[in-house]
This record gives sequence, structure tokens and C-alpha cells, in this order.
Amino acid sequence: MAYRNYYRVVISNDFLGISKEISAPTRRELESKIENQKRIWDERVKREITKQNKEEMKRKAEQLTKKDEKKIAEYENIIKKSDVQTSNKYYDSLIDRTEYEPFKSKLQCSTIDEIKNELNVPKKSLLEIFSSKKKNYRIQKEEEANGEFLKRKKEYKRKIEEEHLEYNSKKEKFLKEQEEKNKEVECNRKKYAEGDAKQIENYFEYVMENINIPNEVVKDFEIQYLKENKTLIISYYLPNADDIPRIIQHKYVSTRNEINEIKLTDKKFEKFYNDIIFMCCLKTMSDVLNSDDNNNIDNIVYNGWIKYIDKSTGQDAESCIITIETSKEKFLNINLDNVNYKECIKGLKGIFAPSILSLTPVVPYMKISREDSRFIESKDAANIDQDGFNLATMPWEDFEYFVRELFDKMFNVNGGEVQVTQASHDGGVDAIAFDDDPIRGGKFVIQAKRYNNVVPVSAVRDLYGTMIHEGATKGILVTTSFYGKEAYDFAQDKPITLIDGQALLGLLNKYGYANLTVKISK
Repeated sequence: MAYRNYYRVVISNDFLGISKEISAPTRRELESKIENQKRIWDERVKREITKQNKEEMKRKAEQLTKKDEKKIAEYENIIKKSDVQTSNKYYDSLIDRTEYEPFKSKLQCSTIDEIKNELNVPKKSLLEIFSSKKKNYRIQKEEEANGEFLKRKKEYKRKIEEEHLEYNSKKEKFLKEQEEKNKEVECNRKKYAEGDAKQIENYFEYVMENINIPNEVVKDFEIQYLKENKTLIISYYLPNADDIPRIIQHKYVSTRNEINEIKLTDKKFEKFYNDIIFMCCLKTMSDVLNSDDNNNIDNIVYNGWIKYIDKSTGQDAESCIITIETSKEKFLNINLDNVNYKECIKGLKGIFAPSILSLTPVVPYMKISREDSRFIESKDAANIDQDGFNLATMPWEDFEYFVRELFDKMFNVNGGEVQVTQASHDGGVDAIAFDDDPIRGGKFVIQAKRYNNVVPVSAVRDLYGTMIHEGATKGILVTTSFYGKEAYDFAQDKPITLIDGQALLGLLNKYGYANLTVKISK
């Protein structure tokens, strides 16, 4: 007699996307069949996962290889694209075209219905036919609501007019400051055309900031223009070998199911790195000279520097590893598309070690002088010795000198030096501090803003841009007022210190300036 399968169940495997009905005459046999089927499916799942993993690993290796090739190509083609700028484009970029935000009040006037609800004015009903008392009460409450509505409407109108007056005052001030700033830009444009050294430096800093190089290369440079012989000196910190890509392929090894990195050999990498250094030099000089739209440059000096860790001391160090001095006429006669970069630099009488990787220092043809032509003699701000003197009422120029005086005391404690620059009142440099300490030191840009309202985030952005222009290690912004959230958000993770009015008073007290105040006028 045949056994009937009284026990049935349908099992499935979501990964494989299949189902199967299993039956058996006893529960024990059913469970045994289920376990057996699951083992079969598990083996299939493992094989499928392994297969998919290998295919995924292979695809990943191909994607990484494409990125490797793209990155290598970026460095190989550094010199291919010319980034020529014009002074008009530069000064046009400085023009403030910001439109003042339209008037918008947050005030709201209550409606008559809202006031009726607030005063519990009863609605008209049929019951009033039988009760004059109810009717009269309703009429009385409606009159009370109408009176309150007129009162609030009048108050709303008064406050709106006050807001309009304040808005128009702020708008007028904004437009006036914008006009002054744009006039200053046009004045500087004219100075550039007339050969002003400071404006020439500003323009070529802009040119160098817009040179197209791989993102990994930090633009760290300093320039100086010598008007007497129309020479531009460039000191540029070139990329360290550790910053240059060396991987040319990601290869998938199926037998080990892993991805291996294929790198340039030491010999090939040395040539690759040397070529990158040579291309960076030639591209910078080419773009600068081709952007000289006012013929301000007759000669150019390029000093390429490398920052590294001195293995003998473990300390930060730097060396000039390549220096070039040539005339504009000679350089622009070179066709960079057809040259051997190393031979080209040799032809320009460039000096460098046989292997750039050795970091063998060379003596620059000319160095940038620390004596900045913008630096002027400081002066004492008047009346600050008065008891309770309000810093917020100082003329902006006096405030800049006063801040310089404060930081001079701060930096002199450690042997530093602070120098004031020519007054500009346009977001430029107010003071530059130098600290020769090898660890905490560097070049500091200090700006002072004697404001009576919140410092806009644009002022912090301007400071950061100035830091980059100056090749500074840190920026310090000092104000009599305060900063908003946007300003602090922008400064986060950047070498920027924001000092508001209260923090300024704390510093002043620490360095012997007592009984001063900061009272913001509103």
C-alpha cells in the first residue's frame, strides 16, 4: 500500500527568485527534505555571489583605471591649455553689482474676523428677534471689535512707515558704499593702466589664481613687481612628489579575487615628476606674460620652491629647486607645443638639479624682498586715552592704526613684527604680521572693520581671498561689532580668526588698554 504525502509546504529563495513545493508522509521527512533543498539553494547562492563579486570587482578595477588614466592625463597636459586673462576682466570681476533686497515686512495686521474671534463677538442669529438684549450685546461687541481693528490698523501703518524709513536708510547707505567701492575699483583700473606697481601685482595675482592646474596642486605663491626695470618676480611653491599620482592602473586578479595597484616604476616616475615641475614653471610664465595686456613686464624671474620634511631634523623645511630669469621677448618667441620642457628651461638659462626629486637647492636669480612698498609708518590714533572712549565712534582709518598697534604688542612678545599698509578702506590689507618662529610662525593678514552692524559674510570671504593673494598662513578679522552665523560657517576649517567687539575689549584689557568701550549705535 502506497504512502500518501499528508505534509506539504512551499519554500522559496528570494535571492534566486525561485519557489518549490515539498511534500512528505511524515513531518520528520518533510523537515529533512526542506533542509536538503535549502542546502542545495545555499550552494547556488554562494556560487552566484562569488560570480557577481568577481564581476563587480572587475568593473571596479576598470572604473578605477579610468580615473587613474584621467588623473595622469591631467598632469601630462598641464601645459596644453592656455589661461590668458585681461585686466578689464579682472577689474570687472571686482565691480559690486549686488542688488539691494526688496522691502519685505514681517509685520501682519489682524483682520476684523480675527479680532471678532479674539473678543468673542457673537454671530447674528434668529434668537435676536425674540431678545433685544442679545442683539444689543452683539452690536456692542461688533463696535468694540471695529474700534480695535481701526486702532491696530493705525498702529500697523505706523510701524510699516518706520520700517520703510529704516529700510530706505539702510538701502541708501548700501548703495552709497557700493558706489564708493565701485569708484575705487575704477580708480584702481586707471592706476593699473598708468603703471601703478600695487595694481600690477594685484592683477597678476589674479592671473596666477586662474591658471588651470590639477586640483591637488595647492596654489601657494608670492609675487613682486619692480617698476624701475619692469621685472616681475614669482615665488611659487611647487607640488611635492607625494602629491603627484603614481598609480597608472588598477588590475583585477581573479585567482585572488583582489585589485592590485600598478604604479610607475621609480625611473618613469622621476621623469614624470621632473616634467610636471618643468611644465608648471613654463605654463605659469607663459600665462602671465600672455596676460600682460598693458606691457608692464620686460623681464620675468621664476623661483620654484618645495616644502618638505627634513629627514635629519624632522622639521619643516623648504628649498628653491629651480630658478629662471628671462625677457618677455625671448620667452614669447618659444613655441611650447614643440619643445622638450627640460631643454627649453636650459635654453632660458634655468638652473635646477639633474633630478628634481633630490631636492637639491639652487640659488634664486632674484628673491622677493620682505620690504613691501605698501608698508608705511604707523601713527597713534587720537583720543583713545580718554576714559570710557567708544571704539565704535573712531574714524575707520584711526581704528585700523589702533588695531595694528594692538597686534604689534601681541607679536612683539615673541619677536614678531607688524607693518601697516596704505589705507584703502576697500577690503584690502590693513596690516601684515611676520613671525619667524618655525612652528607657529608665518605671514598673517590683519584686517580691521569699524562697523556698527553685523559684519557681512562677504568681508570674511574678502579676507580669505586676500590671504590667498598674499600667500599668508593665517587671516585675522577684527571688528567693533559682531559676526553672523554665515561668517562663522565660512571661517570654519579655514585658518581664519574672527574677533568681535567683546573679544577685542578682552585683548585690549590684556595688553594694557583699560577703560575702553564698544557701544554700537543703532
